[in-house]
Parts: sequence; structure tokens; C-alpha cells
Amino acid sequence: MHGFGKREMNNPWEEIKLDDYEKHMSLDSVKQLQTINKMMKEQFDAYQVNTAMIFGIAGGNGLEHVNKEKYQIVYGVDINKEYLEAVSGRYTDLSGVLQCLQVDLIKDTSKLPNAQLLIANLLIEYIGYQKILEETESLPNGKALLRIDFKKGKERTYGIN
Repeated sequence: MHGFGKREMNNPWEEIKLDDYEKHMSLDSVKQLQTINKMMKEQFDAYQVNTAMIFGIAGGNGLEHVNKEKYQIVYGVDINKEYLEAVSGRYTDLSGVLQCLQVDLIKDTSKLPNAQLLIANLLIEYIGYQKILEETESLPNGKALLRIDFKKGKERTYGIN
């Protein structure tokens, strides 16, 4: 035996620098940051809820639209610890409302808290909307809304029981 053991591979999102990601996503040829920002405003305003959870929070794009009078708590979930540290530093005005959670949504959904509104947006591109639905059905939420916005202006809202 050569001592080769199983080595768990890191999720590639743990390695991507936030600055690189945000520069790419804001390019004129991509315009994802700008689009997601507009979507987030509408998502935060659309429902009569007071808790929300954002899967794949990255750098916190769109969090400036959180109404602290409406939301008691907003969870920002990401696998990348550096992203979460950046979000906490950027949105100090959401202190007491924003809670950042480092969670691998493929392996650790049992670590997620309750929330009435789940926002997945770009995460769906990376793990697929069927996987999002499967994972969110096992959340300890009782009932929740999962809002999915598609690139061509269509949206779907799922009630999760």
C-alpha cells in the first residue's frame, strides 16, 4: 500500500475569489449582478413574510433592498466562508437582521433554520431546480415559499409543506 487514502474534494465554490466572481457577473456581456439585484428587490417586497433565506448569497448583492421594518431575520447561506465574511462587512446596517450561515446545501441541509421565504436565484443554475426542490422539501420550515425567477422574465413560486 502506498498510503493513498480517500481525500474529500472541496466544492469549487470554496475556491473562487469573490472579487473574480463579482467582476465576471457584472460584465456588460453577462449582467447577472444587475439582473439579480432587481429580482431581489421584487422578491423581498412581493410577499407578506418576515423571515427569508437566500441560498448562494455570495457577496450579498440585493441585500440593500431588505426592509428592516418588515424582516425580523434574513439568513444568507453560502458554502464559501470568505463570501460570508464580506457580506457581514458590507451590510453592517443589517446587524440584528442578517445572519450569515456557512452551509453546504448538497450535504448539510439539516443545519438550516426556519424561514418563510426561500430565494435560490443563481444557485439553480449550478445545482438544478429539481435538486433545490428536493432539498427544500426536507427543511424544518413547516411551510415556506420558494421563489424561483428565470432569465426570460418568468417566475414560479412553490409552496413547501
